[in-house]
Amino acid sequence: VKALVKLRPAYPPSAQIVTQLQDLVRARVGAHAYPRLVEFVDDFPLTVTGKIKRKELREREDRILLHRPRRADDRQTLTHEALG
Repeated sequence: VKALVKLRPAYPPSAQIVTQLQDLVRARVGAHAYPRLVEFVDDFPLTVTGKIKRKELREREDRILLHRPRRADDRQTLTHEALG
């Protein structure tokens, strides 16, 4: 699980925030759902009504996965759709 996080201007990205976020999710939702990866972003793509365009975020992540070297121990699999 990967979390994309937009911080308020007063809070710079830090390892402490990552740990706090992971601990909070682990305690409230469960160990299966806590984000193993956390990426801080400046903005999210939004619709005209202000909702996050999750499809664009998924497509961005698919492009990143397709262009990074694969490791033998990767557990993530690419969907048939993502491979084109």
